[in-house]
Amino acid sequence: MGKDQKDLKRTTPQLIESRNFETQTHYITTSDGYILTVYRIINPYLRHKSSDLKPILLQHGFTANSDEFLVSRIGSIDANGKYSEDNRVTDCNRLARVGKTLGFVLSACGYDRKQVLNKSHDTRPQRGSPLLRVGKTLGFVLSACGYDVWLSNIRGNKYSTNHTTLDPKEDHHFWRFTIDELSQIDLPVIIDYIRKQTDKPKIGYIGYSMGTTLMFALLSSQPEYSGVIDPFIALAPVVYLSRLPKYLKQFTILEPFLRAFPMPLIRFGYLRKLTTEILSGQELTDHMAYMNAMAAHLIDESSTLVLSHYLQMISNDNFGRYDYGLSQNLYLYGSPKSPDYPLANITSHRIAFIESPENDIFSGHEDLQRLKSELKVDLLMDYRIPDNKWTHVDYLFHNRADKYVTK
Repeated sequence: MGKDQKDLKRTTPQLIESRNFETQTHYITTSDGYILTVYRIINPYLRHKSSDLKPILLQHGFTANSDEFLVSRIGSIDANGKYSEDNRVTDCNRLARVGKTLGFVLSACGYDRKQVLNKSHDTRPQRGSPLLRVGKTLGFVLSACGYDVWLSNIRGNKYSTNHTTLDPKEDHHFWRFTIDELSQIDLPVIIDYIRKQTDKPKIGYIGYSMGTTLMFALLSSQPEYSGVIDPFIALAPVVYLSRLPKYLKQFTILEPFLRAFPMPLIRFGYLRKLTTEILSGQELTDHMAYMNAMAAHLIDESSTLVLSHYLQMISNDNFGRYDYGLSQNLYLYGSPKSPDYPLANITSHRIAFIESPENDIFSGHEDLQRLKSELKVDLLMDYRIPDNKWTHVDYLFHNRADKYVTK
C-alpha cells in the first residue's frame, strides 16, 4: 500500500506523525459535559523555542474534522527542519517576504518569524534545489514556518463523541446541539484553553466554511473575543446564504423534520452524501485526484440540528440563533422569534477574507457584500482568488492552493 493510500485510514495523530512532526492530544470538557479532542502539532526542530511560537487555531467546516487541514498532499519535515511536498522544499522566508494572503496577514499582525526561524533553522532551499514557494497543506506549512498549530474538533465528529453522562449511540439528547452551542460553548472553551496552555493573551484563528460561521457568531455575541483573536482569517466565509441555487433551497422543506428528530446525520445516508457533494461544489471532476482523501477525511458526523440551523438561515434570510418555535423561543429569548447575531457588535480590525464568490455557491458575491456592509470595521485584508472556477473545497485541496491560500 502506497503512502497516499495509507493516509486514507490514518487519524489526525497518525497523519501528523507520518510527516515526522510530533503531536499532543488535549481533552477539553465543556460546561454542558461534551469532551472535545484538540490536537497540537509539535515541530520537533522548534521545540526549544515553544514559548516564542504564536498559537493558531484551525477550525474545520461542517461534517468534517481536524484531518481536513492535513491531507492535501504528501509531505515530510526532514532532519534540518525543512518541510517538503512533492520533493519540493517550502521556503518559509518567502512566505514572510512576498506572501499575498496568509503570509501578508500574519506578518501584518506583528509576528516576527525571524525570532523563531533563525540561521540555525534556515528553511530556504539550497541553490539548485527545486522550490515549492509554499506548501499546500495548511497545518504542516504553518508548523514548519514557526507557528504553534492547534486543530479543533467540535462536538459530534468522530474525535469528539465523548460526554460526561450521555452516550451518543443510545441517547438522542447528545445530538441536541446547533450552531449556537458550537459557537457559544465549544469555540470559546477551546480558545481559552489554548491561551492558558500557551500563556498567550491572544491567538490566531483560521476558520474554513462553518469555521467562519462559528467565529462570526462568537465575535458578535461575545465581543470581548475581538481582543483575543488576532488575526481571524476567514477562508470561504459563510454567514448569509440567500443566493444559493434553487435546487439547494428546495431542501429547506426538510427543516421541520430535522428539527423534530435530533440525531446523527449518518442515519440519513443519502442526505449526508448529498451534503458532502454539495460542499465540494458542482465541478467534482476537477477534484478526482484527491477524491479518495476527501471521502476518507472530509465526511464526518454532525447533528441534524446543525443542518436544520443552516436551513433556517436560508429560509429566514438571516444570520440568527436557532428557531425552536414560539413557546421555546419565548422561554429562551423572551421573544416569539429567535434573535439575529448582531454583527455590528464586532470590533476587531484583524479580520481577513479569502474568498471566491464567482463559483463558491456557499459564499457568493451578494451574500459577502451583505456581510461586509453589516460589519462596522474595516477588514485587514479582502482577497479574491483570481480563478472563476474555484469551488468551496478548493481552499484546502486545489493544485494552486499554495499560490492563492497558504502563501
